[in-house]
Amino acid sequence: MNYPGEYTKKNRLQKRISVILVTFAVSLAIPVLSGCSTGMEKQIEKEADLIVQSGKNAVFVADYDISDFNETYFSERRGIPTYVSRSLNIEKTKDLNSLLNKIPTKTSNSVTHYFIGVDPVKLNQNAKDADVFYSYLTALGTGAEIDILYPVYQADYWDKLSDSKLESYKNDYKTVTENIIGTGSANVYFPGYEIWLIGNPGCFTEDNRNAICEDASKVIIMSAFCDGNYAVFSGNDIDLCFRSLENNLKILDDNLVFIKKKSEDEEILFLGDSIFGIYGPPTSIPAVVHSLTDVNVANCGIGGLSIHADANTPGLDGLLDVILQEDESEVQDRITDRIISENAGSFAYGSTLFQKEDDDAFTVLLEFGINDYVNGVKADEFEREYNAAIDRIESEPRHAQIVLVVPGFLNMPDMNNGEIPFQADGESMETYREIIRKIATTRNLKCFDMTKSNYITQENCFYYLEADGIHYGCQGRFITGMELCEFLEGEN
Repeated sequence: MNYPGEYTKKNRLQKRISVILVTFAVSLAIPVLSGCSTGMEKQIEKEADLIVQSGKNAVFVADYDISDFNETYFSERRGIPTYVSRSLNIEKTKDLNSLLNKIPTKTSNSVTHYFIGVDPVKLNQNAKDADVFYSYLTALGTGAEIDILYPVYQADYWDKLSDSKLESYKNDYKTVTENIIGTGSANVYFPGYEIWLIGNPGCFTEDNRNAICEDASKVIIMSAFCDGNYAVFSGNDIDLCFRSLENNLKILDDNLVFIKKKSEDEEILFLGDSIFGIYGPPTSIPAVVHSLTDVNVANCGIGGLSIHADANTPGLDGLLDVILQEDESEVQDRITDRIISENAGSFAYGSTLFQKEDDDAFTVLLEFGINDYVNGVKADEFEREYNAAIDRIESEPRHAQIVLVVPGFLNMPDMNNGEIPFQADGESMETYREIIRKIATTRNLKCFDMTKSNYITQENCFYYLEADGIHYGCQGRFITGMELCEFLEGEN
């Protein structure tokens, strides 16, 4: 059956007639074609009843594991109360068809948005079931919105496939994508080529390394269903997706040779600004380091923090007051209870690192400079206060191995190659980077320079940065975390 473009060429009257016929045909055909077992049919019937009882206008069903997709994320991110079918274990297209067929009947068409998870390889295994699925989308699309989400698998899933099998799967994805798009009824998303997803073990559940975890599912909802990222529009796009997948697999093969080599007894304290601290697990840079190495991490990065203290920020010295539990009352009004409570576990753990009676050194990473640049802090003041903070850390009884982090590239509006001063009388960003490099050399400290990435450059940083041109997106944070792991492994 030749689906691409077939339905979009019909005029409105023809389409209306065909929808009536197709809907009738689907309602008759699915039970016959599905061949569901009695036990599965009872489960499907029960699930359809639960969808009705939920009274929600959207539903998410899939033929793969979506147990960690939380209903509240759809309301928060998409603005649509959604029933997520997490209790029914559907593995076959015929069972998915059977459930989809029951939803409109059971709900009297009150469901207006369908999120459908489909594995293209499964869908291509049975032509009759696939035809029913495409026909169903065509009929459904006249009165509802449909988003198709392909599954995400970890890198080793794709790596284990032979070249011929990978090519076969690529053809399955391409064929299914073209057929779905050809119905003219659905949007298609394939996040499974994103290196931050496939390469980060922290994005998957512990009991099923190919099932997305709750935190990753939240990012997918926001990126795919809200921002429209990962959208696939044509066969050429799916080819591009798989070229990206193959390229990312090569990057991972070349760089993740150190994975899990570090001892889980090792400990790292991250002190910095929002480059470290603004993102929840598993996508923050510290979380990536933990996921790839099993090293224990305390992420004490605070958005907006700079080395220099002023009315808006307590500075690094104020942060150290909290971490070292010294003069905390004096800075509590500037590092608010809200900020501390949002990441209370990391702050508590960070404090214990200095209190342990342990001869083994732990690692402290200092990542500052961007907010000092934005706020126009003078270069000599920045250098003096940076050195003072290092002195304070080094004076603690438990020895800390200090690593300085040189901030990465910026791409804010009106900047000229990321180098002009943000403030009229301020310094260029490169001035702060050079100060950090100089301190590292002078004090014989290790220095992780984010501008020395093998992948992120000033010319391509726009791809790795968020729209604000400052913060790294998921891709950039994973790449940086991966390279930081490699740096720490090589330097030890």
